[in-house]
Amino acid sequence: MKKIIIDLTRENDKPFYPRDVRNYVGSIVSKEFEDIFMWHERSTAPFIYSMPQKHSIAIQTYQSDLQDAIEHLCGKLIANPILKLNGASARIKNVTLKNIDYSSFATGMYEYQTRTPLIIGTTPGHKRDFMELLDAGNDAAYEMSQFIRQSIIETIETQSRHWFGEGVDLTDNLMIVMKSSFKPFLLHYKEKRDYPAVMMNFVSNIRLPGYVGYKIGMGYGELRHISHVKTNKIKTSGEKNV
Repeated sequence: MKKIIIDLTRENDKPFYPRDVRNYVGSIVSKEFEDIFMWHERSTAPFIYSMPQKHSIAIQTYQSDLQDAIEHLCGKLIANPILKLNGASARIKNVTLKNIDYSSFATGMYEYQTRTPLIIGTTPGHKRDFMELLDAGNDAAYEMSQFIRQSIIETIETQSRHWFGEGVDLTDNLMIVMKSSFKPFLLHYKEKRDYPAVMMNFVSNIRLPGYVGYKIGMGYGELRHISHVKTNKIKTSGEKNV
């Protein structure tokens, strides 16, 4: 995994968001790279724009074939150090490229907390089923947990094909145990779009990527890894469990 960390000197305290960062990147990169950084396709985004910290921005990718695009962006960031983002003003102080080790889908007991809302559906059917469960409240707590689990499974299996070039079957392997801070809600995404989402603490028996769910390119579904006990790695296509 490659991670571009952009350290900032803030000139005011107005907030800005991943979409603002993406639009800034799209305005400075060459046309050759514009589509891959802006990414308007329905498939998994190659670059993830994390929710900005007060004095830094992170842009990252799990794909290994984007080195030219990464080097191009780093050069453009250095050459264009003034950021005007949704009313926020900042100057780039430093650009650092890091290699982040990610051993995919190791097994153990991993505790996570969502840093940003985890979007668990984007279709009208997702929203309809989610609202029925949400309206039922505690009477449908188990069904809601399974709805969320299935969403995580579907998105990770799709992401793994794009990022790692491997098929991962989590249907019979993934266990998710939600803690008491489990909070499902309807997220206003943009314009007239509202998506089912959740903020939660949970334990998984498989190490998950740093982002899960839908719309991760815009920083949604970011997981904060709290703790783990390592064991093995689950099977991918053509492998057997250890």
